[in-house]
Amino acid sequence: VVSSVKVTYSCSSIEKRRVYCSSDGENVTYSWTFRGTPHTDTLADGNQTLLLDKDSVGGVTCYAQNHVSQEHKTIELDPCSLSSIPVFRFTQTDPCYGAVGHPLYLKLEPEYELTLRKLFDLILKVKNQKVILNHPDYLRWQFVPDNRTVIISRAEKRDSGSYTLDTYDSGGVARGRYHLQLVTEDVVSSVKVTYSCSSSEKRRVYCSSDGENVHYNWTFRGTPHTDTLADGNQTLLLDKESVGSVTCYAQNHVSRGNKTIELDPCPDVVSSVKVTYSCSSSEKRRVYCSSDGENVHYNWTFRGTPHTDQLADGNQTLLLDKESVGSVTCYAQNHVSRGNKTIELDPCPGSLSSIPVCRFTQTDPCYGAVGHPLYLKLEPEYELTLRKFSDLILKVKNQKVIQNHPDYLRWQFVPDNRTVIISRAEKRDSGSYTLDTYDSGGTARGSYHLQLVIEDVVSSVEVTYSCSSSGKGSVYCSSDGENVHYNWTFRGTPHTDQLADGNQTLLLDKESVGSVTCYAQNHVSRGNKTIELHPCPDTVYVWVWVLEMLILVSLLGGFHVYARIQRKRTKRAANKEEEVEEAR
Repeated sequence: VVSSVKVTYSCSSIEKRRVYCSSDGENVTYSWTFRGTPHTDTLADGNQTLLLDKDSVGGVTCYAQNHVSQEHKTIELDPCSLSSIPVFRFTQTDPCYGAVGHPLYLKLEPEYELTLRKLFDLILKVKNQKVILNHPDYLRWQFVPDNRTVIISRAEKRDSGSYTLDTYDSGGVARGRYHLQLVTEDVVSSVKVTYSCSSSEKRRVYCSSDGENVHYNWTFRGTPHTDTLADGNQTLLLDKESVGSVTCYAQNHVSRGNKTIELDPCPDVVSSVKVTYSCSSSEKRRVYCSSDGENVHYNWTFRGTPHTDQLADGNQTLLLDKESVGSVTCYAQNHVSRGNKTIELDPCPGSLSSIPVCRFTQTDPCYGAVGHPLYLKLEPEYELTLRKFSDLILKVKNQKVIQNHPDYLRWQFVPDNRTVIISRAEKRDSGSYTLDTYDSGGTARGSYHLQLVIEDVVSSVEVTYSCSSSGKGSVYCSSDGENVHYNWTFRGTPHTDQLADGNQTLLLDKESVGSVTCYAQNHVSRGNKTIELHPCPDTVYVWVWVLEMLILVSLLGGFHVYARIQRKRTKRAANKEEEVEEAR
């Protein structure tokens, strides 16, 4: 069935804003309304994306449906926070802030000759308002001679840094040197406000958002609040009886956003127990429990066993190893009531949560996922040549690309950290690569080898089960992907025996009931599927039932035949009586 419909939007384009819809379910189709009116055009990505003008604001609804169910989600579109393009001058002393994915203008000085550098890299050279040199890594930077402005069409994180502008007159005499500190930040988005009633004296209202260097401010019932703040102003502390509208304002140097919610009275009893988890840490995963109520205490079980250590945040958080899977239950209680919530911990979304980095000094193969990015870290030498078998893919000298194979345009060299970025890995990228290094005099410094393997990601995990005549239950797991390995849990407990078919099949007794989960993974990704097992029907009972049905059908058939014969006899007797009457 269709579930978990989500709608997000971005303001990354200066002409359009993109509203994106996603959901769980199969064969899902999407449709939209904006301000109550259906939208059938300006759609993209199989109707999952709605394209609107950058100034569009109001309610937008995504309808997701398949053959068996449908759901919808409505959000309010706020104005894009970057309504104008910032202009910066080399005469200013303060840093210049730009937004990632958005344009910005750099105003140059009115001299005959200009050279623009970032540290030691010559980015742009202009003479008599004509570009005579433009760095190939800065093709997004365009010089407009009419007003001596450099337009950065789409700022990136790597644009941050210190820039120097040297100016000269027509005779080559230096006229001045100017410096500018450029900082590009991610825009503020996805502002969220939540609150809890877990304290007997205070209620905590918490604000979070995406973006960099975000600062938070608050209003409560329309009045600014600058005290009773905590956690770097992300948390507003209020009396437990406080009710009314509260607004969090999140902003950085390039954008801002806000979110308003209504505070309702705190309930006295424990209710609305919620359990969530994250995979943000490389060593631990955090399972967090929250609930409504006063003076709430929390306890945990994992796979049915109580956990009293590895707790944090007043026992609201349970810390587990990143590979932990199975059922986890949070028990929330106070002096008057209690509640609990159980969830299944799935594996952290596997190896694709961060971009893998492969080094030519490693001895193990490097694995990448089809359709996903991959980094190849090169060695810090003056001259580098990268080959796949006999094909010369890339040649770099003094951090500048002097040769690039036309079949590898997805491979981009970043000189700052000597990294090759494969923007979207393909199956044909698999193979053996050789990196030869040389110093500035042309002397060989070393030769390195790397085995690259590109695999399809795991997807479409399916679990089915059947009952054999012997009363055994067979649970079978399948998935798309390459080199997939399978593991199982039954009622939250890992099962390593009673497996068959390369671990794709789990064998269980006929009385087995409960949740069974199959985990499918390869070198680059993982997935899972959980189903509920019901008892296998007793085969003896089935045969008895079949025999009873056969006897019943036979009796009904015999009775039907007997009734037809009796009707015929009655009809003949009636006919004879009529003939006798006529004869008289």
